[in-house]
Amino acid sequence: MVIPIVSLKGGVGKSTVSINLSDMLALEEKTILIDTDQQNSIASLFCKRYKAGFSELIFEEAKLDDVIMEIEENKNLHIIPTGRYVIEHPIIYEEEFHSEKLKKIIVELEKRYKYLIFDTSPRISKPVISLLGVADFFIIVITPDPASVASLKIFLETLKEKNITADYSIIVNGMQPDQISEDFFAFIQAISHNNILGTLPRDGTVLEAAGECTTIRLYDDTSAFAKNIEKVVVNLKKRLQNL
Repeated sequence: MVIPIVSLKGGVGKSTVSINLSDMLALEEKTILIDTDQQNSIASLFCKRYKAGFSELIFEEAKLDDVIMEIEENKNLHIIPTGRYVIEHPIIYEEEFHSEKLKKIIVELEKRYKYLIFDTSPRISKPVISLLGVADFFIIVITPDPASVASLKIFLETLKEKNITADYSIIVNGMQPDQISEDFFAFIQAISHNNILGTLPRDGTVLEAAGECTTIRLYDDTSAFAKNIEKVVVNLKKRLQNL
């Protein structure tokens, strides 16, 4: 099942959500987290060194087994970094992305994994649109602030323009117990017709877990973020069952 995780604005915690969501899904099913963002955030957050990755699969002749990396603490979770090609050729990666090759990669990955989670660049680009075009379901990550609300409106309009028909839902990250967060959350509910998968609190434990190169579940499963990401995964599975 192909599930891109997207945003139109940097700094919303998209990669953090991707990692922790994938870790929770992998408790029961084989899951692979594929990084397609030029920043190679997934490998960095897991403190993994890499020689090749997703961009080498798309533009060069790299083999899947050469780019898949294991996560020792969760045997059901594997990752693919974005790789080095995208660092050396960022414009080519964005403008000449091979959608047909992407489809072939997905076919091979679906033979091995139940969930294919794609972490994406925080903008509308050819790779992101290509992924949304083959998605079974996708997740939009935003924060409760003016820029995120504005970007959500633009993104939903773009989905219509690009004729993206996959089902989706929204995760609101960085919630705080104040009126500002509540007000912007209400705006998000209205814009999305209450299509909210769940909320995640601003939690310093998340940064501590990242500093230890691990997930929030493994670092502190009693934290507020850990408890909420677990609820999000339960809601996600229910949505996926109804597809």
